[in-house]
Amino acid sequence: MSNLHGIILGYNGDENLRELTEARTTASVPFCARYRIIDFLLSTLVNAGVDDIGIILQESYQSLLDHLGAGREWDLSRKNGGLKLLPPFSTGRNRGAGFAGGMDALLSVRSYIERIRKDYVFIARGNTIASFDLGAVLENHIYSGADVTAICVHESSELRSEIRLVFREDGFARDMLLGGDLGDGLVGTGMYIMSTKRLLALMDECAVSGEPSFSRALKSSIDRLKIMNYIVNDFIARPNSVAQYYRLSMKLLDAEVRASLFPKGRPVLTKLRDEAPTYYAPGAAARNCLVADGCYIEGEAENCIIFRGVKIAKGARVRGCILMQDTVVGEDTVLDGIITDKNVVIGKNRTFIGSPEYPTVIAKGTVL
Repeated sequence: MSNLHGIILGYNGDENLRELTEARTTASVPFCARYRIIDFLLSTLVNAGVDDIGIILQESYQSLLDHLGAGREWDLSRKNGGLKLLPPFSTGRNRGAGFAGGMDALLSVRSYIERIRKDYVFIARGNTIASFDLGAVLENHIYSGADVTAICVHESSELRSEIRLVFREDGFARDMLLGGDLGDGLVGTGMYIMSTKRLLALMDECAVSGEPSFSRALKSSIDRLKIMNYIVNDFIARPNSVAQYYRLSMKLLDAEVRASLFPKGRPVLTKLRDEAPTYYAPGAAARNCLVADGCYIEGEAENCIIFRGVKIAKGARVRGCILMQDTVVGEDTVLDGIITDKNVVIGKNRTFIGSPEYPTVIAKGTVL
């Protein structure tokens, strides 16, 4: 059991993901054939022995509630501690308005944070796909004597962050660069570890000053807080557009990339859906695809991510596509570079062509 409490900011939905976040938060977006984006952060926490996790919600969170339930699949369904889903404006702060930033979201659940029994807190944005050894980060934080540990990466095309941290030779930050042209420094992932007391003190300061941004609160405190970096070389990504989501998904067809996201000893847990194994009819073909259980494939698929319960009818040809749960592709239909959300039905003899640079997304429940 870890002395660490997890807080996931699960309220944000990136409008650049278009149809994928029309009815869900980014944390709830399906990813890698059977998972949701939040599964990776939750599993990273659970694999480090964290058994107290709070997820701050705001809007369009029904999909996330349906997926997480009581947290049983992550062994977080407990009488004491476990998974806590924190609905918006639970303290009355900013009632009727959206959160202006991460600190604003934390202040809205201050009473919850005051009751945290662990000495340390891990804070992360729920739209982060991450797989790393969080236990090692906590050990380093305690050993270093830092007030805050900022989890960082070197340059990464998969993590378009608006945060860079510049560190002195002793490993502590001397500057924090935010926004636009960020210049030098390590790329901040937006994931931090600090003591619970330090977090509450920082929240008190922001409540007085009116600062809604967690990052700007840290930046303004950089001269008096010892902010240490911890560089992670494991898989960390944050899809901020449909094109990047598509590119990240297609990268998972590479076995080495999958191994970095699903390392031995750190399993990624998700909601169970008991299904029969996927059925491949005589004459069906699936080349270089990730295929979940419960599918029925009679046609051909190549370089595809295929979620649970997908049906590809006889004569259909699907190439470079992401087909989410319970998609149905009719006979003799051709799809190329298409993302279908859940429960999409595409009839017979249809042709839809997209491109990796601008994939076509078919919204949830659409019948074509």
